[in-house]
Amino acid sequence: IEDQGNQNIYLHDWSLTKDCPMFAKEIKIPKYFSRDALQEMYALIRENASFNEAASHFDLYANYWPSLFVGGNNTTSNAHADWCDTSAWMGIFEGRKEWVIVPPSHTQYLCKDPRHGNNFLANLLSEENDVCDSAHLAVRYKGIVNKGEYLYVPAQSGHAVRNMDDLNIAVAFNFVEPTISGINVFSARARKMSVLASTDSSFIFYNALSKAAEIWKEKENEVRPTINWNSDHIAYEDFKLTGRPDVDGV
Repeated sequence: IEDQGNQNIYLHDWSLTKDCPMFAKEIKIPKYFSRDALQEMYALIRENASFNEAASHFDLYANYWPSLFVGGNNTTSNAHADWCDTSAWMGIFEGRKEWVIVPPSHTQYLCKDPRHGNNFLANLLSEENDVCDSAHLAVRYKGIVNKGEYLYVPAQSGHAVRNMDDLNIAVAFNFVEPTISGINVFSARARKMSVLASTDSSFIFYNALSKAAEIWKEKENEVRPTINWNSDHIAYEDFKLTGRPDVDGV
């Protein structure tokens, strides 16, 4: 950022697993997020030959996170909800972030962006000159997340973020809640995405996600890992093992 002399540069949601795997292995997963139904569904898909065509697409998402965010003062992420209605957590390594979160029941007031399904036109970081006339009706939860702190974003929540210091570094992880309600939210979104798919490969992928969610509900007891609640964090490699039905993980 400093070398470029441009404070507007923002490295946003950059996959550490894909582009910097050695660093990804150093990430510690907070124990409260040590179960991810997306990882568990991925394990089920890998074992099912009927999902072979969708497996490579599934691999992209199951192995995308953790991701890195690096930005200067006043760089922002505009209003959106996360991919396929997943939940997320973020840990701050450096700097501070201003967060605004809108609960799922109020995202209807944020004016969907017709070009991008999970983006909104509302300016959550300011109430002035908003192109979305109904944005003022939405409940907003605002707060500042500091270095060393974590934030949890529930599935389907609209949110926007502003970096507050000269250097802001964070790591985020999207996941599917390992509960029936969490799986149902994810599955419903996947079914909708399959209907809206513009290519055969997208339809195959999102249709497979929906079917994998149903299999997860049938086999949840088999894929449930053992969690060591006496530890504050688990290693990334142990976290990845929790998606394998034959391994306890920690």
